[in-house]
Amino acid sequence: MFIFKSKKVVVDLLVSETNAYALKLFPPKHAKYTIPSWFKSCPKSTYSWELNEAKKTVKGCVGIRNYLTKGFVTPLFSDINIKTSSENIYWNIAGFPGEKITYHDTLIQSPNFYTDFFVLKVNSPWLATSKKRNVELMTVNAQYHSTNSLNFTVFQGVTNIDVSANLNFFMAFKKENAIHELKAGEILNQWVPLSYDDVEICTHVVSEQEYLKKQTLEKPFSFCFSGIKRYNILRKGNT
Repeated sequence: MFIFKSKKVVVDLLVSETNAYALKLFPPKHAKYTIPSWFKSCPKSTYSWELNEAKKTVKGCVGIRNYLTKGFVTPLFSDINIKTSSENIYWNIAGFPGEKITYHDTLIQSPNFYTDFFVLKVNSPWLATSKKRNVELMTVNAQYHSTNSLNFTVFQGVTNIDVSANLNFFMAFKKENAIHELKAGEILNQWVPLSYDDVEICTHVVSEQEYLKKQTLEKPFSFCFSGIKRYNILRKGNT
């Protein structure tokens, strides 16, 4: 009988001294420690008196259970208030210096992509590094954590942390009259490692100099290899 040991990757999450309170107040956590209370309290089955049989609940769904315990989360680092109309989007963010949200207008977006939505990029204070090479993290919408996520879309994506250490993500809001109130500590997205069964995270507060150094490209070979690989995949998909 063979016992295969699961593959685990250690990811170091860095935050600068200026933004150290993101670690103190809203620390990143392994997803298994942030399972929603509604899921924990949900029974594994219920009984239908009409059908005279037991029915499995969502708690018995292997796909959802695995989803909720994979990877790690970086809770929202600040309150964000967003107001939209059919023509404009406005936002207000508290607690962080610098430009933590940027607007991607139609000049950046594809002209045929989400044209009925405003797209915002959330610039996370967290950086991710690892001693392993070519660690890829997929960001997914943490839709089971909050009904708030039904009012907007968090785009999925894959980042190679050799290429970019920034744990940024994108959100899309419908072009309509609405107000969105996002609270600090809210879980909007989840980071799931690809090619690894599990992840261990270690958090660090570093100096501004070290933080800026990690933000720059340190492994140009990985950047070139990953970029060429992705380009070839996309090019083949269009032929």
